[in-house]
Parts: sequence; structure tokens; C-alpha cells
Amino acid sequence: MTKFVGRGEGTVGHILQHVFQTKPIPQCPIENLIPFGVWSWLDPEVRKHKFDFYILNKKIAVEVNYKHKEKAAKKYRQVFEPILKDHGIKLVQIHDYECPHLFKDKEHPIDVQDWQEVIQSLRTAGIK
Repeated sequence: MTKFVGRGEGTVGHILQHVFQTKPIPQCPIENLIPFGVWSWLDPEVRKHKFDFYILNKKIAVEVNYKHKEKAAKKYRQVFEPILKDHGIKLVQIHDYECPHLFKDKEHPIDVQDWQEVIQSLRTAGIK
């Protein structure tokens, strides 16, 4: 079973599972999404950052983005996002600043507002 580390990740996983009517969706580390030949030439400083995604239909990577506006996120956007796109994977980011209720507490019972925020993030990213 997946161990959810970041704020909001368990809630997002639960909501995605129900929205897409699938079995539980495990998180997948970034290095499993990028071909080894590409991953191995990336700068070690970039490779050390841990980003996990929920993978939907093998073509959509959903990241729960809590407080990732920092240095790591900048490198991520500049390096990882184009690589994912080049390999046919659409990136969806669920940001803390777009989902304030979802991220207000490390853990809270899932409620309607959490569902609304996650679904709106999917719509904003063009997922129907």
C-alpha cells in the first residue's frame, strides 16, 4: 500500500480513485516516468528531488503540489515537465494555492469542498 507523505495526497488519491472509477491508484516516483536513458543524464542535483505522481490511464500524471513554489519546483518545471510532455504524459498539478480547503490541515475528513477543489483543478488542466 502507498504511504502518503505530503499534505493532501491521501485525499487527492481517494478522490481520483472515485472520479475515475478505478481501484486504488498508487503514487509513482518521477524516475519511473522518465526513461532511464534520459534520467541518467540529468544533473544529480535535479535527480535528488522527490516528486510523486498519480498516473491515470498511463497518459496523465497528477501531482499534489503543496508548497512547491520553491527552488525544487522551479527545476522541476524547467526539466521534468518538458520531458514528460515529450513522452506523451500530460501533467496535472493540484496546487495548494488553488485548493486552500484541501490543504488547510494535514489530515481532515474528506468533504464536498475537497471534491470541488480537486475536480476544478482537473478541469483547469483540461481533463474531462
